[in-house]
Amino acid sequence: MNIWTYVLIPGAILAITVIAAAISAASKHRDKVMSPINIMFVGVFLASFLVFCPVYANEFRGDIRGVFDIKTFLVSVHNAIKLFVVDSDYQSVIDAIGKNRGIAAAAYSVLCAILFVLAPLLTFGFILSFFKNLTAYRRYLFSFSKDAYIFSELNSKSMALARDIKENHKSAVIVFTDVSQDRESDIYELAEQAQELGAICFSRDILSVRFDIHSKAKKLIFLTVDDENDSLKLSLGLIRKYGLRQKTELFAFSTCIESELLLNAANKNLNMKVRRINPVRSLTYDIIDKSGENIFRSARDCENGKKLISAIVVGMGEYGFEMTKALTWLCQMPGYELKLNVFDSDEAAERRFLMNCPELVRGDDSTHPENRYDITIHPGIEINTAEFMQELEKIGAVTYAFVSLGDDTQNIETAVRLRSVLLNAGYSPMIQAVVYDSEKKELLCGVGNFENPPKPYNIDFVGDLRSIYSGEAVLSTELERFALGRHMRYGSEESFWAYEYNYRSSMASAIHIEMCKRLAIPGADKAPSERTPEELDVLRHTEHSRWNAYMRSEGYRRGPKNHMAKTHAMLVPFDELPLSEQEKDDA
Repeated sequence: MNIWTYVLIPGAILAITVIAAAISAASKHRDKVMSPINIMFVGVFLASFLVFCPVYANEFRGDIRGVFDIKTFLVSVHNAIKLFVVDSDYQSVIDAIGKNRGIAAAAYSVLCAILFVLAPLLTFGFILSFFKNLTAYRRYLFSFSKDAYIFSELNSKSMALARDIKENHKSAVIVFTDVSQDRESDIYELAEQAQELGAICFSRDILSVRFDIHSKAKKLIFLTVDDENDSLKLSLGLIRKYGLRQKTELFAFSTCIESELLLNAANKNLNMKVRRINPVRSLTYDIIDKSGENIFRSARDCENGKKLISAIVVGMGEYGFEMTKALTWLCQMPGYELKLNVFDSDEAAERRFLMNCPELVRGDDSTHPENRYDITIHPGIEINTAEFMQELEKIGAVTYAFVSLGDDTQNIETAVRLRSVLLNAGYSPMIQAVVYDSEKKELLCGVGNFENPPKPYNIDFVGDLRSIYSGEAVLSTELERFALGRHMRYGSEESFWAYEYNYRSSMASAIHIEMCKRLAIPGADKAPSERTPEELDVLRHTEHSRWNAYMRSEGYRRGPKNHMAKTHAMLVPFDELPLSEQEKDDA
């Protein structure tokens, strides 16, 4: 066979190998088997084998045909293997092919030189990786008697959460898996931060590392902070592997319904406590729990003797959608009414909302007259237009604004513009804007204009990375424990963690009753048996109105009780409830 064949074919294989390895390295959905290092090993070995073939074909050309083919193949394989352990002689290979072959010989010698360098480097990289994992195992074994927080990936989210955990649990061990050690990698800087944090880093993925060697008296807390698909895949794998282990918890970060269904299905007869974290809902609940009192305090007096919360939500992305729903049930409070205007540039914004919450918008409908809210959705309105300003003028005195347009720059600009426009109209509402970048949020805290002294914009920037991915927002909180206590009055702890319907409903109930206490609603801080008849009546009506609004925000309609169909027979005015159901609201 012509020598060019032994240059072009292995050369093409080597080029394809490098491209495939680069694509694998850049992919977010990297396959463990088809990793960049594995691709390089296979490709370089195959190219090396083909490069050696002409050498030994020339050496064994006098042998019988069958023997010649077998010996050429086996010895070429043998020398390709030797190449990886630095046991091949470059010069002897070049000499065997001959010196006077022109361009073909020159190309062949260059290709050989590349392979003679590349193969040992791959071997060295593999050994280095092996010893790094060995070091990580050694450090992990020395942390045998500590609670371990194990992250499926090293990224900005997991690093923010790990820092917060370490600050509050000094003795805990932090573990990151699937950590690339490549200096060119996007996470190399994060890997250095992990080292400064004292974290243990494995290059292997979370399912490949043996964490069952941990002390059974200590906790294993797994956190799958990846993208949606990877988080679900890894979470299900962890359930299969560690589901029966005592003192084991899994926090799976996800917002899709698929993960809720699959994790609920997998979470049967397990000792592991499985918790799906919806970062959007967690942030929203955290905001209204911490800032809700100020939303009520900023309400304005009405002629009917009540106080009006005139709120606007700018942007109906994930955060705006969740905040719109939460405000409806949060504001079910004696003496208060909610007027909510929601703006979005999407022409289909209202239709999308109605599909998810078909009975929530019709707040003055006869099906739920007791609910104290009125929602208007303004679809197809660009924020940077005169049309938006004209709609604001029609609304009048705004008391609360929430801005979430999906981009920090847009959110900041819109919040500042709102402050200017509303001040010009004589209003100074509470404004909150989502800013994902934690450094930006810190710098913007208390920011003012150019005057001397500067006048503060009084904008509350929320939703930054450190706030969303903090131990307080993600792991067990005081509010969560309070919600669990409320749930256990009619259900088990197991059902609280196993079904999101129970968890979400109890959390909303806990937030609302705590807000009642902060607003000094008469009887809210008393046990039901200590309340006066008047207090009982007011709080029963209040809780039922809250529950009505909450269930409708979850997409429920009035009808025979059927959770799959999202219908419930108790979505009726309070006076139509059986006495036993009215008394349930005391608790």
